[in-house]
Amino acid sequence: MDAVQLQIALQDARFAPFVASNDAAGALDFGNQDGLSIVNSQLQTVAAIVKAIGPDKTRIVLATMKAAGQVDPLVDGFYIKLCAMGQEFDDPQWQQAIDQMAASANWDQNTITIPLKQMGIKRQTIWQNLGVDLIPTVDDVALAITKIPGLRVHNKLVAAWTSTSNADATGQFTTIEEAIAFFTSAMTS
Repeated sequence: MDAVQLQIALQDARFAPFVASNDAAGALDFGNQDGLSIVNSQLQTVAAIVKAIGPDKTRIVLATMKAAGQVDPLVDGFYIKLCAMGQEFDDPQWQQAIDQMAASANWDQNTITIPLKQMGIKRQTIWQNLGVDLIPTVDDVALAITKIPGLRVHNKLVAAWTSTSNADATGQFTTIEEAIAFFTSAMTS
């Protein structure tokens, strides 16, 4: 686990409530949620499939496509395009065709279906989107939070600010006394 990268990720504003309350378990759960998907719209060839899932599983995919192409012209078109010049694996129709072929041919999800689909659209967790390659444990997150006390104070103030009743409708204090009372209260709670 890269502790520095984890500390940097925890500085993302979305983690502020968890860091401010020292809630490592909450931060871990939040970071494990789906983040942004990485889309690869490049043409993928049979060689790319071999590289992703190996030759034996590629044979299964191609045989399934060839058989399905006999009854479904769309799959036949995908097969011809894949073999001739490559196929965009991020295409929603292609993603759906993969699911249909996987169901009909009983492909293994972990070794064929998911890797094929990820050649076009790779789902990532929030941690991965923020550059944390290995999913941390709750202990990793707790330690990272303790290593950044300045961040905890900052996030505590941000969390208190967003829930305060000391600010008017524009988010501004109306008197200096209100501001001092707010910050004093936030720092001691």
